[in-house]
Amino acid sequence: MTIKEEIKAAVKKFEDQAEIIAKGQNEAQASNALISAKKHQEEVDEYKSDIDYYKRQIEILETSIRENKEEKEKLFLTCKINNTTFTTL
Repeated sequence: MTIKEEIKAAVKKFEDQAEIIAKGQNEAQASNALISAKKHQEEVDEYKSDIDYYKRQIEILETSIRENKEEKEKLFLTCKINNTTFTTL
């Protein structure tokens, strides 16, 4: 084998090794990106769950406010019918 052929073979071997290393790095980066994406998705799912919980709490409060308002109106009408003075605070 001539020196030129030996150099070409060494360069080819180096290029092959560099390609293997690059593939390994790309796979590691892809794996890390996938792990990160899964973690972020879990956080998003948790936030969605929290939002759903707070929406339900708001609905409960709105219902309670509406019921209290209706009860207040009934009481006001009852007091008015009975000629009782009704004062709101």
